[in-house]
Amino acid sequence: MKFDIFKNSVIGYKNLIRGSKSQDYIDYKVEDKFIICSVADGHSTTFFKHSLDGARFACKASIDVLSENFDVDIDKLEEKLKNYEIQKQIDSRWRFLVKEHYKKIYPNVFKIEYIKYSTTLLSVLITDKFILYLKLGDGDIVLKSKDGYKCVIDTRNNLTVDSLGRDNEYKHMMYSVEQREEKENISIVLFTDGYSNAFKNKFDLFNSIECTLQKYNKNIFSRFILLNTYIDYLNSISKNITHDDISIVFIV
Repeated sequence: MKFDIFKNSVIGYKNLIRGSKSQDYIDYKVEDKFIICSVADGHSTTFFKHSLDGARFACKASIDVLSENFDVDIDKLEEKLKNYEIQKQIDSRWRFLVKEHYKKIYPNVFKIEYIKYSTTLLSVLITDKFILYLKLGDGDIVLKSKDGYKCVIDTRNNLTVDSLGRDNEYKHMMYSVEQREEKENISIVLFTDGYSNAFKNKFDLFNSIECTLQKYNKNIFSRFILLNTYIDYLNSISKNITHDDISIVFIV
């Protein structure tokens, strides 16, 4: 797979002020036949005291499950997704990891408080034949192709943010599967809402991403400068606009 991965995360300004850690997590897996990237955004309030662990477990669970489905026929894959098989497997793996973690902290507690590990999740599986996008909650996945930019999956318009932690939330995990033209030059960007909320509209959002990609692809010197200064750009967004944790990963 001929892709590079460029990622960065910053602690939200509101978390810096109160001395808290970022609740975001990024993980990825690169093999000869596939690439998987996952970004999770734990809830940043004192009630959700284990959200960072929940975000970490969400990334691991999604990568493990998607790794087992990279060579599935695309029709079979869509059937599994339609029947919530993959989504339910991710939720089940996540709950297993949460349960093991919770029992180590509270060995004598009977009921597992999954809600305190609540997290959103974005995942992408890229193979030679298809690209699978998964989304639970907010944040965005943006695709740049020969047709331009697009947000692959819209955020559900509801009062509460969809997230792992509540019962049957896997049913709200949205997906998109696209046949892949192997020789087509594409870029995919996954990011938490701490980044997307900084922009008034999609035009401004896409323009920011395009500026970053141009610097990354221009030459080795431009890329070196970008890699050493991009964190400052994200910190400025958090401090001056969203005050939120920001995590972003480019697959280019």
